Amino acid sequence: MQPVQFRAEWYIPNQVLYVVAWGEMSKEILTDYLKLISRLIDSTDDSHPLVHVISDFSRIRKQLGLIDTAQVMKSIKPNPKTGWTITIGETSAIAKMVSDIARQMVKVRQRSFDTVEEAIAFLHEVDESLDWSKVDEDALERARPAAEELQT
Repeated sequence: MQPVQFRAEWYIPNQVLYVVAWGEMSKEILTDYLKLISRLIDSTDDSHPLVHVISDFSRIRKQLGLIDTAQVMKSIKPNPKTGWTITIGETSAIAKMVSDIARQMVKVRQRSFDTVEEAIAFLHEVDESLDWSKVDEDALERARPAAEELQT
């Protein structure tokens, strides 16, 4: 079993966070993941009222079930500065359903898409206040794991 690893980069500094995860999920790792997101949101300079998070789960090989996911989501208080939580790349319809239900239970604004391009297009539609001139185009590539990281 390869536990989940993750890497986060600011797509738009202090406004849109892009996080990639890979490996096999556990309750402990999901808890760490959510705490990391909250810490990064807390570290922002408050130049934007909400921070949107795009989580790329396309490289997750094993998801948690609904009960485990719900338990973790209920144990972590959502950060009040969290805007939209967007999940991309969940390949299983069941995994999408589990994520959607768990996020609804904790009343988080969320959407799921197949690609990062769809997620970015959605943010263009829902938040006109984002400063698209500050996009770090290299952030998406920096966050993605190298082939050798996927093997370990």
